This record gives sequence, C-alpha cells and structure tokens, in this order.
Amino acid sequence: MKKWIFGLLAGLFLLPVQAQVIDISGPWMLDFPGGKGMAILQKTGGTPPQYHGQVTIPYPASPSKTLVFNVKMLSAPNYLQPGNNITFEPTTAVAIQFFMMNLSSSGSGVAWVVPGPGADNHLHKLYGVKAPAHR
Repeated sequence: MKKWIFGLLAGLFLLPVQAQVIDISGPWMLDFPGGKGMAILQKTGGTPPQYHGQVTIPYPASPSKTLVFNVKMLSAPNYLQPGNNITFEPTTAVAIQFFMMNLSSSGSGVAWVVPGPGADNHLHKLYGVKAPAHR
C-alpha cells in the first residue's frame, strides 16, 4: 500500500505543468514617461492564435506628438504566458526594430520599444524604458 501511494505521489510531481496562455487581444494602455500610448491587438486566427495590431507611442518630433505603427507577433503563440517576453515586428515603422511586451497577467505588464537603424534621438530615449501596460 505504501509503495502504491508513494508511486502515485511521485507520478504527480513528474507530470508536466502547463502554464496558462494569455489572451492579449484588445486595447492596452501604455504609460510611457513622456506620455500615454496604446497597443490595440487582434487575433488573426489559428489555434493557438496569432496576433497583429496597431501601436501608438509618444513621439515629440511629430505634429501629433505620437508615432503610430502596425505590428505582427513574432513569438510562438504558445509562448504567451506570464513572464515571457512577447516580440512584435513593426510593419510600418522602419525606425523601430521591435515592440515588446512582458505580461504578468491578462490585464497588466510592461511594454517597450527597441529602436532600429535610422532611429532618431526621440526613439533612442525610449530604448530600455519599460512602460506599465494595463487594460
């Protein structure tokens, strides 16, 4: 009897634990030090789903004081788990190499941009700045 219980308990500890995949669709408010931003992400289908969307960040050099660009997710969909970095590729902003998010839940986390070649000083100032992200 003891061997049976010990075997059952040992088996439970050896089972792989699946982390919950986060649904990131919808609007995300981004609180950059230089102003507010937003990421609006949409599912593009599939199981698990892929995402694409539009990101707005503060950008003082623009007359509107914002920079708006489209993104598509590069990270594997099953990688959308709390604590993992999620990588998006901008498709309409050549001066930004990546838009990144790291979410602690389906409602909060951080976001940041990685400037690319040709980025000006305003974008370089955002490099490494992790903006709180929330719904």
